[in-house]
Amino acid sequence: MEYKFLANLQQEFALPEKGILSRVLEKNANVNVTLFGFSAGAIDVTSVTGTHRTPVWDGGTQMFSFIVRPSAAGTAQVRIAVRPLGAAPVTCSPHCGA
Repeated sequence: MEYKFLANLQQEFALPEKGILSRVLEKNANVNVTLFGFSAGAIDVTSVTGTHRTPVWDGGTQMFSFIVRPSAAGTAQVRIAVRPLGAAPVTCSPHCGA
């Protein structure tokens, strides 16, 4: 299996002033790795299949991250949306883990 190392993800794209930017970094039969960039605000994550943990903001890298685990079928799909500043968070779905 071939691996791709990206030392600085912030050099891979420019953050948008409004909305969400997505960039596919790797996609093949085994994996789909997509990098997302968000305008100022918070994000809401909803699991469609599999589970995820609560997103965490890293002020040093200015990036959100969260752990995604596949379902019993071996797949995971999440939806990510920008929450406007000051808006209440979306209630966590049954697929959201601690």
